[in-house]
Order: sequence, then structure tokens, then C-alpha cells
Amino acid sequence: MRNITAKNVCSLLKDLLCTLGFYKVWLFQDVGHENIFLYNVKLRLNDHAMQYWNGRLRDSSIANLYKHIASFKFQSYFLCKITKYRVSMSR
Repeated sequence: MRNITAKNVCSLLKDLLCTLGFYKVWLFQDVGHENIFLYNVKLRLNDHAMQYWNGRLRDSSIANLYKHIASFKFQSYFLCKITKYRVSMSR
């Protein structure tokens, strides 16, 4: 038997759109130009993820050194061909 309080896909989508600032899309059931809308959704999702990551990092007392040297982008040490050095640096 299905739980009555369980959220369905539609309510999750509505919550996501509202969180990202696209409530009008849900309200009017129209996105306009699809490619531009998808591009804007990707940007907002990325922005929200960055804000969440930075907030968690800022509030962490364990990651004091990491928060001064890290950035949320590709790190060049991943290109290192020697596996033991790449693994060591990424830890």
C-alpha cells in the first residue's frame, strides 16, 4: 500500500522549480524557449550546489586548512600520471 504522505514526482518537481526561482514555470506550465530554460536551470543548480558546498565548508571546524586552499573547480593534480602521487595529493 502506498504511503499517502509520500511525495510524488510532480510535487518534487514543483518544489525544485520553486527553490530555483522558477515558480512561474510551474504556475503557467510553459518554459518559453526550452534550451534557454534548461541552460538557466543548470546555472541555478550549479549556483545552489556551490552555495551549499561553501556554506558547509565555512561552517566546518575540521576543514580549516582545506577551506583556505580549495576551490570548486578541476584540480591540476588529477592530471598527474603517477597514481600514487595523484591519490596522495587528492587525499
